[in-house]
Amino acid sequence: MCECDLDLTLGGARPALGGWAELANMQVEADWRGRGIGSWLVGHAVAWLRLGRHERMVLTTAIDDEVAGSGRFYRRLGWEVLVRLERAWGYEGSAAAHG
Repeated sequence: MCECDLDLTLGGARPALGGWAELANMQVEADWRGRGIGSWLVGHAVAWLRLGRHERMVLTTAIDDEVAGSGRFYRRLGWEVLVRLERAWGYEGSAAAHG
């Protein structure tokens, strides 16, 4: 699975991001890893985005996933880290929201 966000401008509110797209939530089931499926997904997603005139792309991955192997995977495909963010997700009343 690989999701693509095509409108990083938020409907024109951020025009500087015109032509940018985001790849997110790329996942290959553990039993199917190491067979080129992830590389195929990313390659086809990038080709599809370029057909739509998206020449610049970013991707997001959780820090835990990066450490577990996605960072190495994306670097092998030519991607590089621009920024790392740490976020505490939660809802009111959760430990993460108060931490």
